[in-house]
Amino acid sequence: MGHSGEHVPLNNEDPALLAQARPTKANTTTYRSASHAERDLRDLLNANRAQIEALPPDATTTAGGQYTLQQSRMGFNSEFGATAEPVTFSAVTWRISRLTNGELHLMHFSPRL
Repeated sequence: MGHSGEHVPLNNEDPALLAQARPTKANTTTYRSASHAERDLRDLLNANRAQIEALPPDATTTAGGQYTLQQSRMGFNSEFGATAEPVTFSAVTWRISRLTNGELHLMHFSPRL
């Protein structure tokens, strides 16, 4: 799943602490809940279905970009690992490739401030 797990809290993980866990990054924004991330990922996959289905199984060609969410989401943002602050975002960035065995690989999925 690429590094998208660094933006989505799983297994009762604290989303604020997750945002702070990347001290070398200028900004790390996380979802407040995994269920919102799952809904948004489903929506963007459906909205970009033709582009994703056209991906060749070469593990190199990608589909992706910025996707505007149907509704704003709450999350947390940390700058260089500092204390995370609550934020609201209305877009995500994403990138997907198709592996040589035909499976899709989510390379990137992140809230966009």
